[in-house]
Amino acid sequence: MSAEHAEAMKQAIEVASDVVDVQNIQHISDSKESLGDMIQNVVENWNVQKEAFCEQTGLNQQNDDEFDELY
Repeated sequence: MSAEHAEAMKQAIEVASDVVDVQNIQHISDSKESLGDMIQNVVENWNVQKEAFCEQTGLNQQNDDEFDELY
């Protein structure tokens, strides 16, 4: 999410809070981490876990999408 979009969403929630109860969606504008950053963190964690799994089991990581080759 772009910074401009995040700021626009925050302002929209602030304006809406004058009219309706926005307590259930307030966390959206409070989030400091973008969705792209969250996804990148998940991918990085997955790669670390996959590498550890391959080392522990002796699986070959030459072909990242295949887990069927043993050393």
